[in-house]
Amino acid sequence: MRLDVAIRQLEGLVSFFENYRINGFTSAMIDAKVIALDMEIEPIFLKKRQTCRKRHFDEISNNEREQQSSEESFRTDYFLVIVDIALGELKSRFEQLHIFESIFGFLFDAAKLTSLDENELRSSCLNLENALKNDNDTDIDARDLESELQMLQVMLPSEAIETDKPWTSIKILEFVKSVDMFPNVHMKVKHRDMQVNLLLIVMFSIGKSGASWAYK
Repeated sequence: MRLDVAIRQLEGLVSFFENYRINGFTSAMIDAKVIALDMEIEPIFLKKRQTCRKRHFDEISNNEREQQSSEESFRTDYFLVIVDIALGELKSRFEQLHIFESIFGFLFDAAKLTSLDENELRSSCLNLENALKNDNDTDIDARDLESELQMLQVMLPSEAIETDKPWTSIKILEFVKSVDMFPNVHMKVKHRDMQVNLLLIVMFSIGKSGASWAYK
């Protein structure tokens, strides 16, 4: 699982929707007209019926809104609304991934782990200990974890970091299990992978329910 790669791809997706919100309506209209013609449907918007009603004396006239074309009305009332819903879901739901990365990021892959110097490794271990702390109880001892990871940095084989695809946490876990020397690392990597799976399941479920709501 390369969560750091997933985060970069999601950031690209957010950027795509931000640009699509500004420039996407024209291309969407072109595609929609092609589809409509293929279905033998006339690709035009129905003209809005102008209704006349008596206004209250204190009611403010909204002539600009009333004079909007059907196409512009569709852009503001439907296209932008749907794109904004998608953008909001991506930004809010996947913000959790950034928080998760700030805690577990140094365990994402072997290349990242071995690149940390002593101070960076200590800071990462302390950050993880604090994140998993409940009052005075904590799942790990940062000093023990740091000591094990320092040994692991040296013991990892060159193939773990010198390839185009550095070892992920799953490969690191397999290596840790095979040497049977790092109980704290073993526990934390397993804990991390379980949390990633749960996090992705929750976000996928939320995304589905958000999409379902958007189409109701």
